[in-house]
Amino acid sequence: MNEDYKELLNQFIELERVRTMKVTKAFPKLLHEFSKIKTKFDLLNQYTGHAYNYLDYFTINEPMHSFLVKEFLDEQASHGQGRLFLDIFLKEVIDLNVDHRLKWFVTAEKGRIDILIKSSDKHVIIIENKSNNASDQSNQLYRYWIQEVYNPLSKSIPHGDLVSQSFYIESDLGKKMKVLYLPADESKRPSENSLCKPEKENFSKVNYEDFPIEIPIKFQKITFKHNIVFWLSKCLNEVPPRNFKAI
Repeated sequence: MNEDYKELLNQFIELERVRTMKVTKAFPKLLHEFSKIKTKFDLLNQYTGHAYNYLDYFTINEPMHSFLVKEFLDEQASHGQGRLFLDIFLKEVIDLNVDHRLKWFVTAEKGRIDILIKSSDKHVIIIENKSNNASDQSNQLYRYWIQEVYNPLSKSIPHGDLVSQSFYIESDLGKKMKVLYLPADESKRPSENSLCKPEKENFSKVNYEDFPIEIPIKFQKITFKHNIVFWLSKCLNEVPPRNFKAI
């Protein structure tokens, strides 16, 4: 073996021996400090439960996000806060002031719509959840508009009104129709294809050519990062302070 190489090897062995000795001597002290920190952490968790999150036991995908948001919005849900969370959402997130006497119905993952909010006063709020930035399906928002707005109203509202943007901007009934696009953050917006009508589909007895190229309701984009976090913060401030589940 080359003498220079042997010398370097011996130096390396000596350095490793010294390092190991230092670590070995320091280990009991480190272990003691860690034990103190762990004791404080366990005691704090006993009183606040901050380390426990039951959502850890679920796969948090887009459908689960939809169900969680729906659970907050549903006045009949087990959170016990009635209309509180829904009222804050309507007012603070989508700027909608409504009659408190209205009855509201909230569903998730039904009829292919992620979250659907409807009222006894004909409000229709469609929420397309893209929390995990999934790709848009072809003609997705357009089909939802047909399903939940055009078809139910076509029995009483002229076709020309329902396919006109001015109806949703100017009329009292049209203003109750909302399409919300809900991605994780500002980086995603609906694809043009999801807003456009399918090439061939028989939506109603009315001539298909009379339908607009794009959905006539102007969609509103809200995000989990900004709007949902803001909404939940507002909700938290209104929950009774003794409600430990809100801590």
